[in-house]
Amino acid sequence: MQNLISQSTRFSFYVLAVFLPVQTLIAQFVVNRLGLSEYLNFWKEVLVIFIIFGLVFETVSLLKKNSLDVKILIKIGLPLILILTMTIIILFNSFLLNKTELYVFILGFRFELFWLWFFAVVACFLNLKKELSLSLEIKFRKGLLKSVLTGFGLVSIVVILGLGLGQTRVLGFFGFGIARANSLVSTAPTCHVIDFGQSDCRLSGTFSTPNHFSGYLLLILPVLLAGFLDARKLKKSKESLFHLVLIIFNFSFIFLSFSRFALLGLIVFLSFAVIFHLHKKYLKEALSKVLVIASLLVPIFIGIVAINLDPEISSRYLPSAIAKPSSTIEHYRRTTASLEILKQNPNILITGFGLGSSGPSAKPNYVNISNNPIIQKYAFIAFQKGLIPDDLLIPENWYLQLVLNGGLIYTFLYLWLIFYVFKDFGKLIFSKFKSDLETQIKVFYLIGFFAIIVGNLFLHLWENQTIALYWSIIFVMLNFRGFPEVD
Repeated sequence: MQNLISQSTRFSFYVLAVFLPVQTLIAQFVVNRLGLSEYLNFWKEVLVIFIIFGLVFETVSLLKKNSLDVKILIKIGLPLILILTMTIIILFNSFLLNKTELYVFILGFRFELFWLWFFAVVACFLNLKKELSLSLEIKFRKGLLKSVLTGFGLVSIVVILGLGLGQTRVLGFFGFGIARANSLVSTAPTCHVIDFGQSDCRLSGTFSTPNHFSGYLLLILPVLLAGFLDARKLKKSKESLFHLVLIIFNFSFIFLSFSRFALLGLIVFLSFAVIFHLHKKYLKEALSKVLVIASLLVPIFIGIVAINLDPEISSRYLPSAIAKPSSTIEHYRRTTASLEILKQNPNILITGFGLGSSGPSAKPNYVNISNNPIIQKYAFIAFQKGLIPDDLLIPENWYLQLVLNGGLIYTFLYLWLIFYVFKDFGKLIFSKFKSDLETQIKVFYLIGFFAIIVGNLFLHLWENQTIALYWSIIFVMLNFRGFPEVD
């Protein structure tokens, strides 16, 4: 029984890794072209729940066989402690302090906490396996790698067809661009223009937006880099060339998406590659560490400046394809409007408005926004900022969304769990700077996570289920690097 559950759990990981990158394509085709129920597109949520129960079952079985000290259990179970605590807090804030509707809470949970529960369970399971010095099977590692590459292959086929035949035509064939009122399947346009007055389409791949597409590309870029570096080390020329081609595809797709946060992410990848290369021959350890810190702080600084700097200033000095004045001013107004709400009522920093009040789940295609407390109390701020009241629901910053929904304590715990992926970063870089192959690969994985975190300073990337759930899949692949391997 245990072996069957274990194998089924791992197979479910494979299915997620293959089909998540094309899940928007599947959703549009199933609903808009075949006319089938939109509820079929909850296949991924069903698989995730199955994986969670499978991993919990395996965890309990391991704990029954091995007695562990309470301190070790707390260390292993920290991600679960964090997610349980923040769930209790958001339940209290939503139902006791804000009288949130149950349906609104469930929608908010799906977008904001569901994927994080998945990550917490996965992280605890991996922690336990490491603590007990147990291996993760080579078969699973190879299977998951093939699944990730297969998913990227499917995406690449659609993108190449779109570049050859026209993105609008190819995506239109699959049902993109068809609007459906009050649908759980969001409308996915066939073309996202660069900005007002710049009518060229940005590359969105198999995703509903170019930003979601580039977020996925950044998460899997370390997998491609690791494959290339491993193959080169083993002198497997064909495999090395294969991964190099995929890396070129990845880079090209990111550039054609015109996603500014993704370009920042690429700069960080390239900066670290240069630092690792120069450290071996030219750089002293102290200077290497300074350059590492600068490579991380500069994108954060740019992200923060992008939020607070008047777009009219950036438009003067940057090319319009990067400045994107129309898009930037929309982001700027929404973010400053959300900050103004917090300024008007500082008590929100403690209580929030309740889960689902802000962010993707608050969109009018999901709920009746006239009942939303943000619109009921602060519509006047929207008019002051040149917005309509609906715009207040999307602050264009995931972290502001967290504060508006649950307050600062909830947000702090949320961030603590997100940053759990970096728990070994200090050992890799700052204890004694290393530039060996294994350290490079692990750091590249961490940069992928870092790029998503920076992107959420001015976007809502985790609203996309592919990015959100791939967060855990890539975390599993990162942790493979530290496990002994057995067949």
